[in-house]
Amino acid sequence: MLRICALSIFALSTMVTSQVAAAPPSDALKCGPRAAKKVYAIGSSTMGISLGKILKAELKGHGVKLRVWGKASSGLARPDFHDWVAEAPGLMKRHRPDAIIVSLGTNDGQNLRNGKHWFSFGSKRYTRIYQERVDKLLTALAGPGKKRPIVWLGPTPLPDKLGASRMRKVAGLIRGRIAAFNNKGGRATFVDGIAQTTRGGKLIQRVKVPGRKRKYAARAKDNIHLTRAGVRWLLAEPILERIEPCLAKRTAGVGR
Repeated sequence: MLRICALSIFALSTMVTSQVAAAPPSDALKCGPRAAKKVYAIGSSTMGISLGKILKAELKGHGVKLRVWGKASSGLARPDFHDWVAEAPGLMKRHRPDAIIVSLGTNDGQNLRNGKHWFSFGSKRYTRIYQERVDKLLTALAGPGKKRPIVWLGPTPLPDKLGASRMRKVAGLIRGRIAAFNNKGGRATFVDGIAQTTRGGKLIQRVKVPGRKRKYAARAKDNIHLTRAGVRWLLAEPILERIEPCLAKRTAGVGR
């Protein structure tokens, strides 16, 4: 099985032991017509710096080639900075992946730009335009007939109350559009980055790597980004669980 393994989570001063469960039936990824041998991953800084590297190493054991494009500070609210919706069709035509991994949303808790106009975060126009962008990106990534499976990791929480509230709003918008996309024949699943990195409403600060006594910091000094250990044990595993059914069997002799 592609699961990294069970983990013991130390949240702030309270130790919580938890095993990340496999995706429930409602979140199960409906696979494409063939086993995924080529996967393309897009996202912001976490994808480019650490998550992409971890996923690439894990997927290699399945004989899967992962290409990664991580653009720091990118999302869907500011296409004037980086336009993933416009980029997606060309990327899919050029690389022709069998499956997609997306990690976007954490940078979208800001006002939205549409052409020359700005719309306040959470306003009706923001909500409508943001939902439209999620729809367009899903459609472009899925390709003709919506055959490509997509795993979308939503935003991770921010430490301040306003930021945390905005991340919940963004996560809700993405989750809702993925549900609508699937109702029309899409093959996508949402990984809740907030649920994966919090316990009891508090940010998970430390993780214990199985087989080691030392506890590792889960969050960077800015308390916004996750450390490599945090990314590996809190984010990579649920992504791998979702996509595993769509992959070929693990290459003989490769394991952890």
